[in-house]
Amino acid sequence: MSEYREIQGAAVQSLASNTGTIEGQIWYDNVNGVFKLEVFQAASWATGATRPEKISGSTSGTKTAGLVAFGYAYPPVSSPEGGSVVSQTYDGTTWSPAPNGNTNRYQTNGSGTQTTTIVVGGAAGTGGGGPYTVSNAAESFNGSSWSSETGMPISRAGHMSVVGDSSSLLATCGADDTSAEPVDTTVEWNGSAWTSGTNYPVSASRVGAVGSEPSAFFYGGSLNAPGSTKTANTFTYDGSTWTASTSLPAAVSGMGGRSGNAGLAVSAHGQPGFESQTISWDGTSWTILSAPVNNPAPSADYNQSGSSSTDAWLSGRGGPVANIQYTEEWTGAGPVTQTITTT
Repeated sequence: MSEYREIQGAAVQSLASNTGTIEGQIWYDNVNGVFKLEVFQAASWATGATRPEKISGSTSGTKTAGLVAFGYAYPPVSSPEGGSVVSQTYDGTTWSPAPNGNTNRYQTNGSGTQTTTIVVGGAAGTGGGGPYTVSNAAESFNGSSWSSETGMPISRAGHMSVVGDSSSLLATCGADDTSAEPVDTTVEWNGSAWTSGTNYPVSASRVGAVGSEPSAFFYGGSLNAPGSTKTANTFTYDGSTWTASTSLPAAVSGMGGRSGNAGLAVSAHGQPGFESQTISWDGTSWTILSAPVNNPAPSADYNQSGSSSTDAWLSGRGGPVANIQYTEEWTGAGPVTQTITTT
């Protein structure tokens, strides 16, 4: 039988980490006392833990340190029905209750890490029939409690597009009122006060967004209140100017975001035609990936977040009510380390 060094031209190395290893290499982990192998892993979505509550919500953080907050509560699993203040954290394995927010609402949007999230806007109220009011509320989460921040200078019934965190947030577009009429207004938060930004080039809602100011990237969206008119337009924002970029492969709204940056990103879902799709952006072009989402949904909107284009997650999505409790975790293509066992 041929030995490893005869095949690879080198003996098995004893290493403290995989730094400097290459695909196909076997090495001995001298810290943990096991043999390991470097392999290439295709991009894929994996099903995570099921949320205990049937409450939609705004998703932020990462797949190992995530947060879902506010949202619409659906009986009988969750009650009372309607807008809620419930928040939950996710560690990649288990969902845990987190402190409640302050203002009952749903169709909010938030951004940040599990300890720097800020959630804005939405329809405020409770009960299946409301009444609901258009909210300008802004609340931040530091990992242990929610704080009511200065309200936005505008109110949004939902579907705003946001990037950043509780110290620096860019928010634009969304539904001006409960009729879902799209708008183009942009506002910016610096951690203590709101200022007006440059209006988005078109009035739109359900626009996907990644990055942070002064390098943010926005794509797709709906251009009318029924949501029947979609756009493939994309724009970058440098803190003062919107610049047109490469169009999406199709006119789509409701695509996920906050997983990457203006030069490298991944997005899931979208309608029409992208309910099961995953699409990536490399700074110049879009690619539809052969890595379908496990549970199709018409949109991801504010229900996708992540640390990069290779590390993202989904929870609290729209579509069938059952989707709200699903969690999906994205791992992009690339090298991974596997432990070699005898089985």
